[in-house]
Amino acid sequence: MILIVGAGLTGATVARVLTDHNIPCLVLDRLPYVGGHCADDVDATTGIPYHLGGPHYFRTSYPEVWQFCHRFTTFQQVDYYIRTRLGDNTYPWPLHRYTVEALAPGHEPPLAYLLTSDREPLSLQEYWLQYLPRPVYDLFIASYNLKQWGIPATDLLPRIGSRYTLRDDPHEKRAFVDRKWRGIPSNGYHEMVHKMLEGVPCVLGASYQQFMNKEDWSFDHMVYTGPIDEFYDYSLGRLEYRGQRRLHNPLLLPDGVDSYQGAVQVNNPLPSGGAHIRTTEWRWLLPPEKRATTRWTYVSREYPYSPDDPTRFEYPVPTVRNQHLYQQYLDHANNHDPDVTFCGRLGGYAYIDMDEAIYRALNIAKVMVDHYGTP
Repeated sequence: MILIVGAGLTGATVARVLTDHNIPCLVLDRLPYVGGHCADDVDATTGIPYHLGGPHYFRTSYPEVWQFCHRFTTFQQVDYYIRTRLGDNTYPWPLHRYTVEALAPGHEPPLAYLLTSDREPLSLQEYWLQYLPRPVYDLFIASYNLKQWGIPATDLLPRIGSRYTLRDDPHEKRAFVDRKWRGIPSNGYHEMVHKMLEGVPCVLGASYQQFMNKEDWSFDHMVYTGPIDEFYDYSLGRLEYRGQRRLHNPLLLPDGVDSYQGAVQVNNPLPSGGAHIRTTEWRWLLPPEKRATTRWTYVSREYPYSPDDPTRFEYPVPTVRNQHLYQQYLDHANNHDPDVTFCGRLGGYAYIDMDEAIYRALNIAKVMVDHYGTP
């Protein structure tokens, strides 16, 4: 028996592959629903679907991930338009080179030499100053990340910068065009994950600790996707996490107006724009024909904070201190709990996209099939 703690994308992927190979498993989740932070719902007033954990834009270049997901859903093809608001102006995100040149004419990236040197960037600030002049960096990167993480970009690891790159095509306004496939599950993430878990025993609304205290049974291996420090009762210290408080508003658009903000997402990096980090207008994820039949829109604003409740942990904070502490927990696990695999965004303490989570889970499941499967 394989115990899988967490019914999000990672746990559901591992459970599906093991079940396909006739390896018994049981899935636990403390939430009363499957899908984790990518789970979705439909607003009762507007009839517009939204994601409980903020916008989850599925995109991937992994053929195996795209094929795997198509076993459980079709995808509505969506062009994601994301903008950044600075005062009265908005700019496409990710940044175009022509936007950079227009905002800082004649300015050069102060650390451009790192692109051809042997020294790697030491922080998120150094990563971006390879590409951006300091005035543009301050507006788009420094301010956004200070609001998102609560700490300056000089203290953040450089790798999170690689999630975005400067764009060269001045006519391309869509986000994530560097990924081969993009889309939203046609009937939502909840249904997709629910189908992934068909035939898999699941216990929802019960934490791992609660379940183990009530049940007398054993397992051959555990796949744990919750916070690794919580698993060990924070015995080595607490890792840092960020979450979002979300305020949702149904709005009736005036006649002749088809959008609240003109894009699915508008980032708000500057403190002068308010405490929220971004605004999502879910109407833009509807199929065009359905969007044309309703004057309702549904808008969410997200306010970053540092939660104490593990169910609200969404983003591992990428600092050197946290990586060192995570490695201490992982070393402890390898020495004392070799039959536990920690994975997912929280168990692996990694700020990864959905497709990367599924890709890693497929590889974890393959190893387990080789070990526990019938020859």
